[in-house]
Amino acid sequence: MVSQRGGGKKINVEGTHVGYFPQRERGWLLEGISATADLAAAVSGAELLILAVPSNFLEGFLERLRPCLDQSSVPILSLVKGLRVGKGVPETTSAVVRGALRGWKGPTLALGGGNIYSEMMQEDSFAEATIAYEGGSESGRAAASRFQTLLNSPRMHTTVRDDLVGVELAGALKNVVSLACGFAKGLEMGANTQAAVLRAGLREMPRFARACGLPVRPETFSLEAAGVGDLFLTCSVGRGQRLAAAFVQGGPVASPDDAVSRWARLESEFLGGMKIPDWHNARAAYESLRRVGCTECCPLLTAVHTIGFVGSAG
Repeated sequence: MVSQRGGGKKINVEGTHVGYFPQRERGWLLEGISATADLAAAVSGAELLILAVPSNFLEGFLERLRPCLDQSSVPILSLVKGLRVGKGVPETTSAVVRGALRGWKGPTLALGGGNIYSEMMQEDSFAEATIAYEGGSESGRAAASRFQTLLNSPRMHTTVRDDLVGVELAGALKNVVSLACGFAKGLEMGANTQAAVLRAGLREMPRFARACGLPVRPETFSLEAAGVGDLFLTCSVGRGQRLAAAFVQGGPVASPDDAVSRWARLESEFLGGMKIPDWHNARAAYESLRRVGCTECCPLLTAVHTIGFVGSAG
């Protein structure tokens, strides 16, 4: 599905999306794949759904999706790596989806892994990812197996884990750690510092979950593609770390409002209209730690918020 009016027709005619894949020849999309801006038509009769919208547009999109899935039990696989501040605990995407889609009865799953979409379009590329479902959910386990069959190929390998919150949290927090790596890069502190930041971030991910009372498997962060794999790639070449490097080179922010304005301006300049969840997740992660009185247990995540939103105002 595409959001722009007329965008679906153009993609169907050209067989590509020239905005995201300008170097690819026209007509490379697989037969049977089509684009539409009609949400009801896109989900009608679907056996599986993949949710891949920018995190900051999630709630609005789900509001439109809700009447289309009333009384449906179709499984939803989320690629959204956002984090919200709920009532006392942080909310991952699956919690937001369940809260928004009243009347929908299907399982929510998550996909995470260190993958750059432009590389995945190359013939000689390889990618891996983790599919997660909620532990104890038989419908989730069955749906995970179906998604795995759909996604696995000679150039794509997935594993299945019963740690939905762990995979979602890994995807959200690695974006915050990538900002820390970007700050280090922007200040020209060297590769040693960036490696130390990455290690500290990997340590704080399960610590954050424990502090907030979220049930996760620690090995998800240290062993899975959705954990250490995605963390390494995002901190090395991700868009967030490039944005953070430019951000810190602008000097300390004067106020939280000044910080938000700078992040938004750099996002527009560097990403050509794309939106990323990284700096939004940094605020949500800090606020979650503050509410449980545990900012000191995650000093790296707290420092990202201080540099990114408090600056000289603190």
